[in-house]
Amino acid sequence: MFEPFGLFLLIFSLGVLVSLWINDSIYRWSYTSAPISSWQLRASGLGRLSIWERVPVVGWLLRSRRTDDVKEFGRWFWIRPALIELLVPWCYVVLFWLLRRGHCMPEGVLIPEAFWPQYVAYSILLFLLIIATFIDFDERMIPDCITIPGTLIGLIGSTFFYGWNWLERVQLIEPPFTQVTRTLHANSPESAPVFWQHGSFLSLVIVLVGWTIWCLSLVDFPWITRRGWRKAFVYAWVRFWQAINLRSVATMMFSGWVLLGIGYFVLSDLQWDRLLSAVVGMSLGGFLVWAFRMVASEVLGMEALGFGDVTLMAMVGAFLGWQVVWLAFFLAPLFGIAIVIVRLLFTGDTSTPFGPYLSAATIYLMLDWRRVWEVTREWMFPATFAPWILIVLLVILGALLWLIHRVERLIGLR
Repeated sequence: MFEPFGLFLLIFSLGVLVSLWINDSIYRWSYTSAPISSWQLRASGLGRLSIWERVPVVGWLLRSRRTDDVKEFGRWFWIRPALIELLVPWCYVVLFWLLRRGHCMPEGVLIPEAFWPQYVAYSILLFLLIIATFIDFDERMIPDCITIPGTLIGLIGSTFFYGWNWLERVQLIEPPFTQVTRTLHANSPESAPVFWQHGSFLSLVIVLVGWTIWCLSLVDFPWITRRGWRKAFVYAWVRFWQAINLRSVATMMFSGWVLLGIGYFVLSDLQWDRLLSAVVGMSLGGFLVWAFRMVASEVLGMEALGFGDVTLMAMVGAFLGWQVVWLAFFLAPLFGIAIVIVRLLFTGDTSTPFGPYLSAATIYLMLDWRRVWEVTREWMFPATFAPWILIVLLVILGALLWLIHRVERLIGLR
């Protein structure tokens, strides 16, 4: 499977270190979870851990016999961390193997110089998605300390590292319904129209608007429509200016304006186009989940998704582009069925958050993109159609949710 063996050993060893970091981050970056990590400060009353109790996998087996840990964290606290440290190194080995065999790229597309940047990009995204998934399981939320830095890494990597996305020529139907051949980023938005490309003022406007909307969406303010949209807007406006993170978000937004303005004049044509691609993916990914959240909440009268799901898909879009965002969002319920069944069998709990579904669908698309692209490339629409298709889908979704809600009330389930 691996030649030479030394490369396999290196990848596996790095995977072991990453698994330790994942376990530590799950408990360190969460808000309410107990400090279970072997590398966190131990609570008073708990004995000190030996060096052997910090060894990957083996350490959790030893800690499972510690009376103080079992009493503090529960009888089965050690199983999930042990499984993470057992499986994650193999995940990074499999990722390497799939990339090397071309499973993560369209058929016939082999770019040797893009291999390592792509492996680094996928490794970082996999790391962030695993942490977000398990924190979401535990606390029904995804911390900003995962998605905000992750989105920034996605934007920077897409801009400066060739290989975070690639190109393929495909047939597309464009107005007035004529078939044309266009260069399409198979893992990112299509090549921008001429008036979007580097040198066009509109491309700078698109990047600045996308960046501004993403920054403003990070400000802590509520949107509550129980007393009507007018009061919801007034209340949100007041709370927006009172938000505790407004100053830090404003600083980040203004800094981004300066850097993006400089980048417009300094970056090469290809770098700017890749940045535009990442910003479109970030904006569309976040807006897709946010719009679904708003429609579902209005129809059902309750919060359907957390805002962490919005920032999670914005991060995915910054890494992978709008095509993967679309497919991940609509594949997520299928993965959700499997996750709910497994969770029900092991815990008896069916109230699984939506973030793990999105993460599972994204990881699948990352690893099996060659097969997925062969199926979807024939009907993939241009990026310029995406907003209109989104509106149509949201109308259909709202109608279906309303119908389901009414049927449940008629038969007495609500």
